Amino acid sequence: MVLNSAACPVPDRRSLPALPGGLIPSKVAEMHPQPESRPRLGLIIATLLGAAFLSALDSNIVATALPTIAGEMKGFSRLAWVTTAYIVTSTISSIILAKLSDLYGRRPILLITIGLFVAGSLLCGAAQSVEQLIAFRAIQGLGGGGILSIVFAVLGDLVPPIERSKYSGYFSIVFASGGVIGPLLGGLIVDHGSWRWIFFINLPLGAIVMLVISRALRLPKPTREVHIDYLGAAVLAALLAAFMIGLEQTTTRGWRDGFVLTLFALAVIGLAAFVTVEQRAREPIIPLHLFRSRLVVCVSVLAMLLGAILFALGIYFALFFQDVRFVSPTTSGLRLLPQVLAMTLVAIIAGRMMARTGRYRWYPIVGAATIVIGMSVASGISVSTSYLRLGVALTVVGLGLGNFVLISSIAQNAAGPRDMGVVSALQTFFRNLGGAVGLAVYSTVFTAEVKRGLVHRLPAGQSPTLKIIRDPKSLRGAAAPIRDAVQRSITDGVSTVFHIAIGIALVALVISIVMPEIPMRRTLEVPGSE
Repeated sequence: MVLNSAACPVPDRRSLPALPGGLIPSKVAEMHPQPESRPRLGLIIATLLGAAFLSALDSNIVATALPTIAGEMKGFSRLAWVTTAYIVTSTISSIILAKLSDLYGRRPILLITIGLFVAGSLLCGAAQSVEQLIAFRAIQGLGGGGILSIVFAVLGDLVPPIERSKYSGYFSIVFASGGVIGPLLGGLIVDHGSWRWIFFINLPLGAIVMLVISRALRLPKPTREVHIDYLGAAVLAALLAAFMIGLEQTTTRGWRDGFVLTLFALAVIGLAAFVTVEQRAREPIIPLHLFRSRLVVCVSVLAMLLGAILFALGIYFALFFQDVRFVSPTTSGLRLLPQVLAMTLVAIIAGRMMARTGRYRWYPIVGAATIVIGMSVASGISVSTSYLRLGVALTVVGLGLGNFVLISSIAQNAAGPRDMGVVSALQTFFRNLGGAVGLAVYSTVFTAEVKRGLVHRLPAGQSPTLKIIRDPKSLRGAAAPIRDAVQRSITDGVSTVFHIAIGIALVALVISIVMPEIPMRRTLEVPGSE
């Protein structure tokens, strides 16, 4: 696809009206795709989907194998850091690598990003200790964090916003399949082979993706002078590391622990310093002018809220199925299929309708309201709740979530080409941030609810060991009074988490109602671009 600016002269910016959200139209050029570009575009989109699948598969497949890895390496006490190291570095790199792609071009930075992920996967598979695995997961996270943000930025470079929404449904299939295939594949590898192959499996797919990108992806290189905001990048990395590690530590130390409060205080100081640095930077890592657009702010907040809701669904439904109903992790993953299928179906339909009309205002509103209904059904969960009811709840929530798959395209519609990478990364960043904050809050509330339930339900003089609470097999073999008390307490904790998710969905509904609408453009040039 190419732009033919001669076919559509660029109007004077001063003669054009302001657009909603405080944006000013500038260059406008119609797209004139060459006939031979269609097959190449299809190949590139398929490759981008493959890159996204790498990232989506990783977290799910690794989570399944962590207990086995910890047992072999005798590192249960440091098990959480295998995941934390990846989350911290991926959150940091998602913004920084996306900014570098704005400065140096998508293709070289995307190749470096996937290369980091593949190299980290190779090192993880060869790790000989938990300490090595933690360090190598951090390297893998540096690549994994940038993959999704740059992939969506590439899509933004290739396809105008009104067409982008059609492809969002395909990406939702990739994310959903990663959530289903990951646990299944992880279980098979752990049961019938070495856990190291959960990392080695990334090597051939990553190599294929890098080969196709290097051969097929051709995008114009940025022509502006490059100025790297080293200070801003360093401050951003430091404050995010402090905040993310602080959140992880709340699960074991609590929110009032001195170390946790110190980390949060450092994050707040770092945020103030970052804003100051970015205001003075010649080429800021995160251009603060983006947040002058009410649309960008609303979409970013929605991404954070949806991240929190997704964590409530993925973790606590699975926990209920495994710890209360005693189904296997594989069966638990399959029981989440109604939500996955409903979300994918709606995402595809909504994407095509948005591509036809260019309007999107009602999708997030209907989506948030539908999530409220579905989570309300799920929040009435009890030990004896039938799977039919839970399946209906999962389906309804999935129907709501499908309407939000399009928010990345909505945000890109309001950004200029020089900020496309950062805007794309912000959605990934805020979704991960919302998930991390949500998980910390859920964990605190869930643990408190389980402890309170056990105090009231356990017979006098009896108390379950920590192993019984955390291990479904041990719980299944426990004495009936203890098993019943633990099951009911876990169910109460899950119900409380779902009630919190209802509140989050209501906030998302309010944000969706006040969010402005800028009709999706049919051109690649962007309002406010230079």
